[in-house]
Amino acid sequence: MHTGAMDYFEKPELPGKQFFRCEAKRAVLQVSACAALWSESQRKGSDGRHWMCQTCSIGAEHAGAGGANCSKFYRKPICARCGLGSARMVNGHLCVSCANRAYEYIKGRNARGGYPVRHPELYSLSLRYMADRKIKTLSKGPVTGMIELIFAAMRDDPKQPRFGFVAQRPALPEGYSWN
Repeated sequence: MHTGAMDYFEKPELPGKQFFRCEAKRAVLQVSACAALWSESQRKGSDGRHWMCQTCSIGAEHAGAGGANCSKFYRKPICARCGLGSARMVNGHLCVSCANRAYEYIKGRNARGGYPVRHPELYSLSLRYMADRKIKTLSKGPVTGMIELIFAAMRDDPKQPRFGFVAQRPALPEGYSWN
């Protein structure tokens, strides 16, 4: 259960049932109802009535799914490259426009026959991150950079992804001391 600033209480007319104040819905909810709302919002093909519950970490805890991905990008049809929503996603990763620009860059010519000069370089990259206390690797290519992979992990992984980095050089100048 959430132990932060959440205050649970019982109503005298319903002994044994725990309630709490849900700020997102501006209502008093029973814990089991909160869990049911969160679970319904996670179901594929849900009608979107409980969109506020989809990214709620409290609802995930009530449903017993601690560590669930509560990113506002989770399962949303948003292009990892440009960040815009799209009704059609190519390979579940890019919008049609970004995929077409990538195809043009790979072919070496755009629709007018010229070289696509403004398109950034494309690479095959791998991202290592932690989700559900396991280290996972996401490899994609062609991508424009690591941000695209980070966005894809936040959008696609059912568990909350956590990212870190390894510094390539010391952050302090040589000879600097903390004393």
